[in-house]
Amino acid sequence: MLARNILSVLPATAFFLAYSAAAQTSPTDLFTKVAEQSRHLADTGQWDEAKAVLEEQLSKKDAVEVARFKAELAHLAADRNAYFHKDEAPVLAALQEARSAVQADQDKPALAILEMAEGRFTYWKALDQTKDWGPPTEDFDRALQTYKELRDEV
Repeated sequence: MLARNILSVLPATAFFLAYSAAAQTSPTDLFTKVAEQSRHLADTGQWDEAKAVLEEQLSKKDAVEVARFKAELAHLAADRNAYFHKDEAPVLAALQEARSAVQADQDKPALAILEMAEGRFTYWKALDQTKDWGPPTEDFDRALQTYKELRDEV
């Protein structure tokens, strides 16, 4: 009887603990967790899954969170293009969409992610085509400056 009572309480306890932990997660912690999950998936070659994890978060009502996730999507698109060199149009579209969201909200962490994404994109373009290192250097310098302003030691 005691074992049966314990078993009936376990699901409720698990639900309570999971819900209370989720309720205490700040937007920054959520973004960091989701971005890490997406980058891990991308690192293992699961590009579509990585994109789905980020796109799932775009339904958020908070514009700052949406800007960060759009910037992370641009970062993912730039990385994917670096590996496959197939189509720049989706990267440019993702960068433009992220730029619009970041400019609307003026969120510095989103701006830093976006500048890194643009730097990665222009770096690979320079490496493969133009050999002009000015644009990627400018993008990375802007990202570095933004990270310094945030006191983020990326």
